Amino acid sequence: MSEFDQLKELALKVKKQRKTHLPDEEFNVATSLAAAALKNTTVDLTAFLETLDSFPPLVIAETANQGWEEIPAERKAIFVRWISRREGDRAPKRIIYSAARILAHDASTAVELLGCALRHNDNLSQEMRGDLRRAFGNDRSADLALLVSPKLNPEIVGRFFCAMLQSIDAQTSFAAKSALAKAAVRVAERRNAADPVFISIVSAIDSQLRSWPTDARSEFAQYVQSATPALVPHLHVQGLISVESPSKQAPLEAIGIKSNDSSDSKPRPADIGSWLSQRIRNTKQELDALLEIEQRLQDLSSLETLEQRLDTVERELQHKSELLAGEIARASELSDKLLNVEGEKRHFESELARRTTELNLTREENDSLGAQITAHSKTAVDEFKNRLGATLSKLIMDLPERAADMDLERSRFLLRQYHQFIDMLESNGIAVRTKRGVA
Repeated sequence: MSEFDQLKELALKVKKQRKTHLPDEEFNVATSLAAAALKNTTVDLTAFLETLDSFPPLVIAETANQGWEEIPAERKAIFVRWISRREGDRAPKRIIYSAARILAHDASTAVELLGCALRHNDNLSQEMRGDLRRAFGNDRSADLALLVSPKLNPEIVGRFFCAMLQSIDAQTSFAAKSALAKAAVRVAERRNAADPVFISIVSAIDSQLRSWPTDARSEFAQYVQSATPALVPHLHVQGLISVESPSKQAPLEAIGIKSNDSSDSKPRPADIGSWLSQRIRNTKQELDALLEIEQRLQDLSSLETLEQRLDTVERELQHKSELLAGEIARASELSDKLLNVEGEKRHFESELARRTTELNLTREENDSLGAQITAHSKTAVDEFKNRLGATLSKLIMDLPERAADMDLERSRFLLRQYHQFIDMLESNGIAVRTKRGVA
């Protein structure tokens, strides 16, 4: 069995079970078979894409990732157009995850796909934000620095970074947040300060920085100062930028106690006591700050639990929506069949009414013809009787009385008269003589 045939069997199984997520082993098998079929020019591309559409969006995205470099150019172009179509509820998810996987191979195509998913007038739904976060905001995602090239479409790239900065949450790793912020400032640097995209990116980064640890904020401020110095005033990080790196000094020198190279120079006890008192006060302040951070982390943990529950509910809702869409499609199909049956029923009822009308008319005609035939027959019989009676009355004019005496002559006369009577009957169509009758 070919790889494409195996893929079709797996697609039928997935479609029958209505799976929206595949186990790891099944996922790996599906993506491996799909990537091989996509690269194989002997496999009909239309049939392949119809089969691939039965799988969840993550399978489609990973198929693009595994086979991208080896896909023939013509098949690749058709495959990208198929991915970018905005048909169905799963279209945004398919486009976003595919763009994330393709980014490491072809940034231009990834940006083209992102432009299909992130339209100018689209408001980001909670589901789409989650898809962006999971596709581009994890440690295994492609480097977002690939999107800062000036050769890429600046409008689409700007919309993407605005959307990403809106999508990250407490579950996003700090490394992903830092990488996103560093790439975003380089994108913002090339835009006008009055540009809505510039304002959106800078305000989102500024909001994110407030929740970062102090050392991370300082490190990011140093990066902005070196990479995009024009953004320093907009991000309010001037106070975090050190003019020069602190030199490595002895602990006593760091607290203002100068030490000389001469061996007879020793720190005074009063200076040490002052330093210890200051250190104690600083330690207390640090402890209070740590306790406050601990409380905030607990609050964040509760928020993370709620967000996890929200994601679970969203996935369940999506699954139920897909089931509902299937039921609606089946109901629509049954409704169409019912309409066809009702149409046929009306046709048969109309045909029955027409045939019934014709039958009634035929019966009326038969009754009318029967009445006419009966009347004509009666008239004809009466006329025949009258004619026959008139003819016979002539034959019996000379008939003797019943009690009259009969001689030979009279008997012969009666015999002749009898034969005349028979001849008269037969001449009127009444058969009297038999084969052995009188001659």
